[in-house]
Amino acid sequence: MKTVHRAYQDRGDDFERMWAFLVEDYRDRGSFIWTLGRLGDWKYGAWSEYKYIPCYL
Repeated sequence: MKTVHRAYQDRGDDFERMWAFLVEDYRDRGSFIWTLGRLGDWKYGAWSEYKYIPCYL
């Protein structure tokens, strides 16, 4: 899959293309940096760095 460096566009099909890229990458590798759940959390704002700060636990 060809990659391009540019700003993310929420209105377009960028999320679907990123998802397809990860699925294809998962098929070709034995280890992964990103997980599909992490990408979904990023897209829908469910992930936060606050969970790593002790006072927010």
